[in-house]
Amino acid sequence: MKILKKLICFILTFSLIINCFIFNAYANEQYISVGLSKYKNASNISLDNKNIIIGQDNNNSFLSHTVLNTNNSFNIKPLNLYSIKYNNIFYNYDDAYNFSKNYSDSYVYKDDSYYVMIGSFNSNSDASNFMINQNINGDILKLDNSIGIYDNNKLLLVYKDSVAIKSNKNISISNKQYRNFIKITCNNNSLSVINTLNIEEYLYGVVPSEMPSSWHKEALKAQAVACRNYAYSNLGLHKNEGYDVCDTVHCQVYNGVNNEKNSTTEAVNETKGIFAYYNNELINAVYSSSSGGYTDDAENVWNNSVPYLKAVKDEYEEGAKQWTRTFTFDELSSMASVGTVNEVILENSSVTGRANALTFVGTNGEKVLKKEEIRTFFSKSIGGSLDSRNFKMVQGNTYVAPNNTNTITQNSIYAISSKGNINVNTNDIFVTDKNNNTSKIEDTYVIDKTQNILSLSNKDETSSQNNSVNYVSKVTRQDSNSITFVGKGWGHGVGMSQYGANSLAKKGCKYDEILKYYYTGIEVR
Repeated sequence: MKILKKLICFILTFSLIINCFIFNAYANEQYISVGLSKYKNASNISLDNKNIIIGQDNNNSFLSHTVLNTNNSFNIKPLNLYSIKYNNIFYNYDDAYNFSKNYSDSYVYKDDSYYVMIGSFNSNSDASNFMINQNINGDILKLDNSIGIYDNNKLLLVYKDSVAIKSNKNISISNKQYRNFIKITCNNNSLSVINTLNIEEYLYGVVPSEMPSSWHKEALKAQAVACRNYAYSNLGLHKNEGYDVCDTVHCQVYNGVNNEKNSTTEAVNETKGIFAYYNNELINAVYSSSSGGYTDDAENVWNNSVPYLKAVKDEYEEGAKQWTRTFTFDELSSMASVGTVNEVILENSSVTGRANALTFVGTNGEKVLKKEEIRTFFSKSIGGSLDSRNFKMVQGNTYVAPNNTNTITQNSIYAISSKGNINVNTNDIFVTDKNNNTSKIEDTYVIDKTQNILSLSNKDETSSQNNSVNYVSKVTRQDSNSITFVGKGWGHGVGMSQYGANSLAKKGCKYDEILKYYYTGIEVR
């Protein structure tokens, strides 16, 4: 019986090792398609490459068909025209191109084979008249949602709907370089670009776009693993748009080859094949810039409870963003759509300090914002969404500094510089020492123009003995014509805090320890 148990244990262990090996071997070859937002719905795309290879993609691999060369650059444009397809069929681009020289205003069209197209006409009748006058034997085609590839102003080759392009080097779009190949699609006669590449190479462009490359190496390695996990967990997120992920903060910021840095590339390479798991399954390693002192439960942001995305006290985080936003009651009335807003009520979490609910009471009813809607609701305002939900409320537009009887009103702070006293907006105060380490905001002092010291501490204590900020849970129009949110942190606050990761790294924590600190109950291997 003992022998049988040992055998079963051995088989299970061996199976787990083999599965991990297979997964990691596959992971190294996994490709990802990234929608490039900068070129979405473009009317023209400029390729700087002198040599391009043109074809179609199949299952994320490139099928080579045609090589084009130029001394200039290539332009890609959508086409919407009528043209005459000469009846001869050609089996390679060169033969078709050489034949096209017999006609002016001709080019090569790629469908199941290569064809020579003659003329660009605005209507079927114009094309038909031209065929009769020139005695051309062919068919008239309406080319819409087609992609034209130009050498300067000379149309060389046309593909229907989509085309894949790579080069002997990185593909270069308006001096911005991307690895492997791009796919250009045409829809409603406008172009979009998708970059397909190996996930590890994708991470080369993601990690330095998400975290400063000058930060501690262990923080960069933690970021690399988190980005890798996130990429695998979100493959197909934008499948309805024809790609896996976008290149913006909606997914992960990706800026191609131009933004790659040696330090972050090393972090990716040194963690290659390493993932974070919960119960032997990949975690969706979401992260944000700064928690402001406490991360949040996933269910408090996206409604779903996730066992490894639990609130964690982030007491070591340094450099957390401090911010304030002031709104008049009239501004809130224009956004809330409940008539004239006369009262604002804030409910904060007793654990994390984040806003759980924000209620606008108006003459035509109430509007209750909950969870992440509290942040995004203010996207309608000039300042955009709130930086975080980790904020408290102050009556009016005056921020009463704790431990000091002076008040700080927006744009009334003066700091000493080499050029004398300068005015500093309270939203833009950052202090570093000579080693470029960010000081804690509660230890920072500036002076007003009368040389009085003003404390910028945002401590939550409300004891009257130390003249703390008078945070309130309700403000009425009768009390004040405006309210100010005094906040800290940046982002949704779930999972790893990037500022916190860097702080832990500087304290000696390794990348796997950082990940385990922010993602509850995980393994890193």
